[in-house]
Amino acid sequence: MEIIGLPGSLEKLLQPAKEVAKRRQLLPQNFEQLQQQGDIGNYLMKIRRIYQQGLARSPCDELSVQGAKAEYYLAAELKRELRGMEGYLFNHLPLDIRDHQVSGPGLSSFPDHLLVTRNHFLYIETMNWSKNYLAGQEQKCKTEIAQQVELTQRHLARLLKEKEIKARPEAYIYDHQGTLGGSIERIKVISRIGELVLMIRDSQDSLAEYQKIIDEFGKLAA
Repeated sequence: MEIIGLPGSLEKLLQPAKEVAKRRQLLPQNFEQLQQQGDIGNYLMKIRRIYQQGLARSPCDELSVQGAKAEYYLAAELKRELRGMEGYLFNHLPLDIRDHQVSGPGLSSFPDHLLVTRNHFLYIETMNWSKNYLAGQEQKCKTEIAQQVELTQRHLARLLKEKEIKARPEAYIYDHQGTLGGSIERIKVISRIGELVLMIRDSQDSLAEYQKIIDEFGKLAA
């Protein structure tokens, strides 16, 4: 299992602090380098200090800190549990369906994770929302994430259709803190990564367009 790209929330967190992080040797170029930084909590604390010291251009985005923890955990666990299995996890892959005929807002998205193995094609959004954060706005948050998943699925469908790929990913929400319930609208919510691992390991399916999907996503990630 190979991981392509950094977690999207970490990319967002690093953007205003990029130059300082680079000087402090805290700017990973890929997921492997991120893992070499050691414990993700300690690493994110070092990034937070850059903001606390006033060396970044904007306040620290705590939602991005929490999101980065959960996205890292999902990627690292899948890499560990699926070691030896052929496949790729694309983090924060840029999808942009604008062209000379179609333009305007709402035409790009960045799915948290796209997992492609020989037998599965999954799209996963990661949430790390506490009960305190959701208090009084749970339905609003659930509606927003459902809309985000739906929009990204449309972008994926259009992109894959343009590339003459028939396969479509199954959509899931990974709920790191277990606060969202079993589903949001028609999207299954999982709170244990082991559910994904068992599903992939036990599957007898075959993804006929595996290599074509990998090739096209690899171009987007380059």
